[in-house]
Amino acid sequence: MTFESDSFEDHAYHEWLMERLMDEYKGSRLQDHLDCRKAPNPGQHLRIRHSVPWESVIGKRKQPSRASSSAGRKRQNAGAAQNPDLIARHRPLFLDIETLGLHSSDPIFLVGLAGINDNRLEVLQLLAPNIEAEQSILSAVMQQIRSCKRLVTYNGKSFDLSRLKSRFSYYGMPKLDSLPLHWDLRYPAKDAFGAILHDTKLQTIGEYLGCETSDEDLPGKHVPKYYTAYLENKNIGPIMPVIEHNRDDMVRLASLLSYLCFKGIVAG
Repeated sequence: MTFESDSFEDHAYHEWLMERLMDEYKGSRLQDHLDCRKAPNPGQHLRIRHSVPWESVIGKRKQPSRASSSAGRKRQNAGAAQNPDLIARHRPLFLDIETLGLHSSDPIFLVGLAGINDNRLEVLQLLAPNIEAEQSILSAVMQQIRSCKRLVTYNGKSFDLSRLKSRFSYYGMPKLDSLPLHWDLRYPAKDAFGAILHDTKLQTIGEYLGCETSDEDLPGKHVPKYYTAYLENKNIGPIMPVIEHNRDDMVRLASLLSYLCFKGIVAG
């Protein structure tokens, strides 16, 4: 997640968009539009679920058939892109967080988690309906990380895991002493796409790979202001594109992993 200064036009557009969203969703609850339930624990963060067909994850990308690959390793990797079971056997946990800023003291208000099951990407999002629910989210995330076999992030070494550890410490929670195998896809993605794309942001790579995401993705730099508007106005309108942004990053992560497995850059 990167935050940059807004141009006047950019600022005005997002002010207009938030007003439009608040009008559209006035009086609505998240439960009216999403599979959303309160967590059965103190703090009551919200748990939002999405189920994405694997065909939408790999999208329009054309993959060679098994028969077209001569080497056994290439055949296996080609299959990994089209057959999610070859990736699912590693029990990957895809993770992406959204925060109120880049400082280590800024709260985490949304965590996206995803796994592969029955040819689908199953996404679970943990959302804080208020800042007080952050610790409830962190407890759930810690449990998920400890039980997974492989953790998959994009820039997770520098950002996601670093921020999680900082917030765990803030609340006096146990340390993550033994992490699962961590695949931070930022580094192999830079090798794979650095020479062919104008940047290696996850959004840019997802567009190149053709995975199916929202028509208009909210840039990460605007995420904090949309969440703040959600809290201040008690209106779900501004949080809807944030939820979509985070869910889309789950899809992009899974699409990228399938591509890297196909290429043999990451072992599938």
